Amino acid sequence: MMRRRHRPGPCNPLGRFSALFLRSWRQNVRNVRINLLRLLTVAGEAVLFAELFDSCKPGRDVARSVADRTALLSFGVINVVMMGVMKTLYVFGNEREVVARERQRNQYKAIEYLLSKAAAELPLDAAFSAAFALGLKARTGLRTSGKVLGGTFAVMAMAGTALGFAVGSLSTHGAEGAMALGV
Repeated sequence: MMRRRHRPGPCNPLGRFSALFLRSWRQNVRNVRINLLRLLTVAGEAVLFAELFDSCKPGRDVARSVADRTALLSFGVINVVMMGVMKTLYVFGNEREVVARERQRNQYKAIEYLLSKAAAELPLDAAFSAAFALGLKARTGLRTSGKVLGGTFAVMAMAGTALGFAVGSLSTHGAEGAMALGV
């Protein structure tokens, strides 16, 4: 009976990080359907938030809409943070078994996986939240530059994703356990 030999991955940490990053990046890029759905979702949410906070639209009395503008920004940030947390918890839960199996074979360390996953996920989450913020600005005429608004929302989304990584690493029961722990 012939045994399959395990092929070790790259020996140095940078090589393992690069391989893990490339795998995560390809996984994100290949998920065209999910990415299109996320883009449609953030566009729809921007329209929905603009309609809910109608007094924030251009040409309205600024004095009356200050509270609504504050609420719009607050709910918008909460929205992108929660989207980042939930997406990350879902991904973490689904990958848990594969990562555990690969780590048992000493293919990489947990920190290498976490850093490579974060490097691959954070820019994508930032881009979707910036798209949400720019859609919100276009629909409501918020009085800040698109660069500042998009950047702020992107940073908040990255913070939510990082929180999802932290909570997801504590879960031991797959996607459902991670989601339950996160909520």
